[in-house]
Amino acid sequence: MSENKQELAQTKAVAASEKYQAFVVVDQGSLDEAGNVLSAIKAVRKQVKEVFKPMIDTAKATLKEVKDQFDRFDSPLAVCDKNVKANMGSYKAEQDRIAREELYRIESEARKKAEDERLREAERLEAQGKKEEAEKVVAAPIVIPKPVPQPDVKTEKATFRKTWKGEVVDIGILVKAIADGNESIDFIQPNTTELNSFARDIKEEREENGIRFYFDTVVANR
Repeated sequence: MSENKQELAQTKAVAASEKYQAFVVVDQGSLDEAGNVLSAIKAVRKQVKEVFKPMIDTAKATLKEVKDQFDRFDSPLAVCDKNVKANMGSYKAEQDRIAREELYRIESEARKKAEDERLREAERLEAQGKKEEAEKVVAAPIVIPKPVPQPDVKTEKATFRKTWKGEVVDIGILVKAIADGNESIDFIQPNTTELNSFARDIKEEREENGIRFYFDTVVANR
């Protein structure tokens, strides 16, 4: 019985689709007829829904049950995975910070040593009456070799990858920068929800400041 009901609904749906897919409103008569067409389509869709909705509900219930079982066992593991990765990332970031500070310390000490040596050389030359040579020594740029960085933090079972991101910290400054041509307009996007809400409030066709408010005509079955 249910199979016959399903076949009947499918047959009616195909027939209605073929019959009405090319329907076009061109005058008052066809406009009036369009109401009958909508009613006929609505009736067939109701039959299709009556047949397939129980199947959809059963499938959803089964899917939900399986998903609940999956989440029951997988969610705690996902939390553990996230926590371990966060700890690894924090450790890596801390080691990178320590390495940067060490490089800065080594470079600073090397620069200070070079500056002290240059000053002693200038003083020696000046003591010998070679003032012009002493001034050249003082004016010469200090060149120090780049310190060798420490080996990067690694582990065999995981990799570390930098993911660069951007965030807006002051929308007003960003908007002004875009208006001045200093930033890309792609960095912002319209808030369609707010625009539509405002359009419903004013109920007025208007175009100003780069925004157009208008209405669409929506047809509903009676």
